[in-house]
Amino acid sequence: MEKSQIREKLGREVDVPEVEKGKISVIIPIYRTFDPTRVLMTIDSLKMQKGIGLEIVVAEQSDSPLFGNILGITYIQVPNTDLIEGKHFVPGKVRNIAARASTGEFLYNNDGDILFHNEYLLSEAAELIKEHPFRALYRPPMRRLPIECFEDFKKMWNKDGLKQALEQIDISEEHIAKTPGATVGMRVFKKHESRRDKVFLYTTTDHKRYKNEPNRQGQEPRFSTLNVHGGGTLMRREYFDLIGGYCGGYSAWGCHDADMQWKLRGVLDLQQFPYENRFEVLHLDHERAYFDKKRWESNKALHKSRKEKGVLEAIKEDLKNA
Repeated sequence: MEKSQIREKLGREVDVPEVEKGKISVIIPIYRTFDPTRVLMTIDSLKMQKGIGLEIVVAEQSDSPLFGNILGITYIQVPNTDLIEGKHFVPGKVRNIAARASTGEFLYNNDGDILFHNEYLLSEAAELIKEHPFRALYRPPMRRLPIECFEDFKKMWNKDGLKQALEQIDISEEHIAKTPGATVGMRVFKKHESRRDKVFLYTTTDHKRYKNEPNRQGQEPRFSTLNVHGGGTLMRREYFDLIGGYCGGYSAWGCHDADMQWKLRGVLDLQQFPYENRFEVLHLDHERAYFDKKRWESNKALHKSRKEKGVLEAIKEDLKNA
């Protein structure tokens, strides 16, 4: 579908701001009291990226700012208002605010707990879409650093810096990264869900907790993650604006990134990152108490209703509410 056709189907023109050619703007949203150490590691990881112009945009929604004086980033404090039920954040809103402040030709949506092994990951990813005007990428392969290893990894980072800390971790086993001497393992479960095969990863510790407590059924996202970074997306900034950014109707955890990818798939050539080591990211595990089953069910219901209306109607709605 040509860009002009998209605009015609949407029934309106979309103002797209001037951007800096060749630059990638990386979005990092933060909510409430998320661990600042993990965010600082993420920023360090991004500053190590080579081969491309880079802009880091941190948007933080909280009662009081954790950041703001870090050199080399664009920082936005989002007022802690408009919470759903007085407590649930609206991730699409925070990401949209960050994206509107960005200036790069390309936009990469990241999280504050994701590190890159490959210092050329973003430049190599950009090459995959530069020659394809309507291509976007999503869900890079992901490895987990278990929470049991985090304090040792933090000490390595404080002592030797992130580059050496990453070089010292053990990645000899599939799906897991461990600090020297760690014995924690990873349980792998495959499941066909949402019309595709998925791989769910549980640490041995979390799987034991999950299995030993009957009330954990239906709480799986508190204990497992995928073998890909579900929210990681790379696209041209103009298409982010063209499809209305993220839907602001989702709150707490879940669905806002899947909704964005559904919209991209409807109007662009959305491809998954190649499942190759050079595109692999590292997730710094943490407690996931933010998961709320009631909100998760509400988010799924909203996503279902939007899909029933169709992608173009959903985009029109998001443009109207932008």
